[in-house]
Amino acid sequence: MSENKILFVDDDPKVLKAIARQFEDKFDIETAVGPLDGIQVVKERGPIAVVISDMRMPDMTGIEMLTQIKSISPDTVRMMLTGFSDLETTIDAINRGNIFRFLSKPCPNDVLELAMTDGLRQHALIRSEKELVEGTLMGSVKVLSDVLALVNPVAFGRASRVKRIAIEVAKHMQIEEIWEIEIASMLSALGCVTLNESTLQKITSNEELTESERVSFEQHPDIGKRLLENIPRLENVARIVAYQEKHFDGGGFPNDELSAEEIPIGARIVKAALDFDTEENRNSDAGAAFVAQKRNSTRYDPTVLRSLQEVIFRLSNGSAKEISLDEIRTGMVFAKNVMAEKDRLLIAKGHEVTESALKLLKNYASRDVLQLPLWVC
Repeated sequence: MSENKILFVDDDPKVLKAIARQFEDKFDIETAVGPLDGIQVVKERGPIAVVISDMRMPDMTGIEMLTQIKSISPDTVRMMLTGFSDLETTIDAINRGNIFRFLSKPCPNDVLELAMTDGLRQHALIRSEKELVEGTLMGSVKVLSDVLALVNPVAFGRASRVKRIAIEVAKHMQIEEIWEIEIASMLSALGCVTLNESTLQKITSNEELTESERVSFEQHPDIGKRLLENIPRLENVARIVAYQEKHFDGGGFPNDELSAEEIPIGARIVKAALDFDTEENRNSDAGAAFVAQKRNSTRYDPTVLRSLQEVIFRLSNGSAKEISLDEIRTGMVFAKNVMAEKDRLLIAKGHEVTESALKLLKNYASRDVLQLPLWVC
């Protein structure tokens, strides 16, 4: 199946036939009569690399159709073919990030051909960037997170639980750069490597901190940010980590002037997920935890809080199950803390089962000091 399909959408079949006839020898052309047909083609005959649409069509405008296609297929490059009278509307669409380029009618064939070539090139860049993030950068961050989880299971067990919630909230809100929120969640505890275990236990249980513990805790987002900000492509992740304890009403830390939508959306999501995890550890019930969290609703973006409520309701329908060491598989999630003899914490609940975690469990089991059974979800 070709990954370089170009879809033309117009309500005039004659225009579509002329375009297909002109460019079918040079490009992999698909056509759709009208916006509803265009959306259907993207859903059923994708992947589509580039969509070029007329502006004025029945049922919905080209901008409305391309906005829907954006949510269905975020990697698809979207272009508008429009008359001069639609110029202001089209520029507005470009500024809102929905459209890569617009072409004025009538469009000369050489200009249209160049636009299609540029569109395919842009799509290739998007795909290569995504592959780099998912295949290389994300893999490296996951290895780092796994290693730190073995060194500091309390902090990074919490990060694993927070990541799961934050990703689901971001998906519910249709956030585009979810990978940034995923990495920021995974590394939200990076600055906590400077905190001792007793302080981390207090934070997780929402216990009162001493003055020195409070000062150390308030420094951890900035420490995490400074460790991340010089890594290429993680500049936005570093900013999310820096503001993960900032309140929507401007309180929290860092103590600066930012508030409301000025705070990065990723930070607003991670903040809500972090506080929910704290409340859930204290209440041992997701519903009660969210009710407790809502008492401080001014700390959170109202849209994030509504999405968090939906996510909690959906995830709480899952149930934990007891499992033997032989049955455990990578990709599962620990539903309870994994302990060794003398109540030593090995892996915190919420951490995903990885190859390194399996090796750790088998090592302790071979010495007959692993506390069984294990619980996963």
